[in-house]
Amino acid sequence: MSKKIRTESVDYLFSAILSLKDKEECYTFFEDICTINELLSLSQRFEVAKMLRENGLIWKLQRRQVLLRQRLVV
Repeated sequence: MSKKIRTESVDYLFSAILSLKDKEECYTFFEDICTINELLSLSQRFEVAKMLRENGLIWKLQRRQVLLRQRLVV
């Protein structure tokens, strides 16, 4: 993670997020600090990150299977 975002303000934000108790508190909190478009944009970025992570894991598993097949052939 970039050292540039490790600030007292970001620490405070993360602490506030970690203190949220349920989804309803999350909605209230994020509606207070973000515009609707910012929140929707953030959720889309999160979805893309999730898909990239899943594809990365799939790629690693496929690569591992190829390597195992190569060992079995030899």
